[in-house]
Amino acid sequence: MSAKSMQPDVVDVRDAIDIHFHPHPDLIPRAADDRGIAERANECGMRALVLKCHFEPTVGRAYDVNQQFETIDVYGGITLNRYTGGINPIAVETSVRLGAKIIWMPTVDSPADTTRRRAARSRSIPCPSSPRPAN
Repeated sequence: MSAKSMQPDVVDVRDAIDIHFHPHPDLIPRAADDRGIAERANECGMRALVLKCHFEPTVGRAYDVNQQFETIDVYGGITLNRYTGGINPIAVETSVRLGAKIIWMPTVDSPADTTRRRAARSRSIPCPSSPRPAN
């Protein structure tokens, strides 16, 4: 916050390019869909954005959104999780030939993410599978 105005600082995103935006549809809840995100980015004067999804390539989705806007570029990519074929050179080549601008290494399937999820589960308090005996 700015000490003078006590208002939240505003970041000027004119001409910015967001290279990592998760719209829906997705298996994880998201704030808005492809068109809604592009519309808001366009209103803010952004130059471009890249749609990302852990579960499917976004090149086709980006193409569809691009047909609706003249003043912002929307790109897609592929995340190399199991859902898209994992570490798969053919999936990468196909995505690039279709227009992908970013190839993300595995995220939700990566060893680091899997280890983190297991650790979080082991810290949780298990519920008993049967009712407690009465005292």
